[in-house]
Amino acid sequence: MTAYNPGTMPIRKTQNSARRNIVLLAGMLGVLALLAAGCSRVIVGDWHMAKAIPNKQIFAIEDAYFARDGTFTATVTIEGKTVREKGKYDFNGFRLTMRPQGGGQRRYNTVLKGRTLEIHDDERKVLLKKGKKSGEK
Repeated sequence: MTAYNPGTMPIRKTQNSARRNIVLLAGMLGVLALLAAGCSRVIVGDWHMAKAIPNKQIFAIEDAYFARDGTFTATVTIEGKTVREKGKYDFNGFRLTMRPQGGGQRRYNTVLKGRTLEIHDDERKVLLKKGKKSGEK
C-alpha cells in the first residue's frame, strides 16, 4: 500500500473543484441579494393594529401605509405621545427601520406571519394586520 502524497493530486481536478465552489457561492449570494431587495415589497400597503403589548398607550402603531418607493405614513404612539408620521422605511424580512421626516431612526425586530406583522421593541410588541381596519375607506 502506498502512502497518500498531496503533491500527486492532479492540479486540474483541484482547480475545477475550486471554480465550482466559487460559482456556487456567487449564485447563492445573488439569490440572497434578490430576496433582500424584494423583502420591502412584502409589506407594501395598508396595515392596522390588532393588538399592542403591554398596551397602546405605551407603544402602538395604530395604522401604517408602506409605499413601494420606500416611504411610509403611520400613526405612532410611544410613551403616551401619539403622532402622525411620514418618512422613509427599510424592511429586510426581519427588521423594520423607520426614519421619520422629523428626524431620528427607530429599528424594530419583526416577524411576518402571513398577513400579520409582529413588531418588537424590547418587551413591547405591536401586531399589525394587513389591510385597513374594517369600516375605514
